[in-house]
Amino acid sequence: MAEKIEEALEFYEGPYFLREFGTADVIIAPYLQRMNASLFYYKGYELRREYPMIAKWFDAMETRESYRGTMSDHNTHATTLPDVLGGCYFKFGTYLESSKLVDQGPYM
Repeated sequence: MAEKIEEALEFYEGPYFLREFGTADVIIAPYLQRMNASLFYYKGYELRREYPMIAKWFDAMETRESYRGTMSDHNTHATTLPDVLGGCYFKFGTYLESSKLVDQGPYM
């Protein structure tokens, strides 16, 4: 899925899905936030490091006051929200250093 998102963002060379910020960005925001947080928490995978266009999208979104006012933290996304999009689990039952950063701070 991340590859497809990266491709979509590359079409207009970002930072948004279309030439300007729009509905597509608003609709995808909660999914990308959840994906980013859960992958980091449960797998130690840094979505923003692996996908430069997704990182560019997050950077642009985080400059928007309206987005910052609605975004959540990694802990809430990874551990508190119900698994409505499918569960995410630790690889082989391990508790990762990335999980500790989210649970104990300072990672958001």
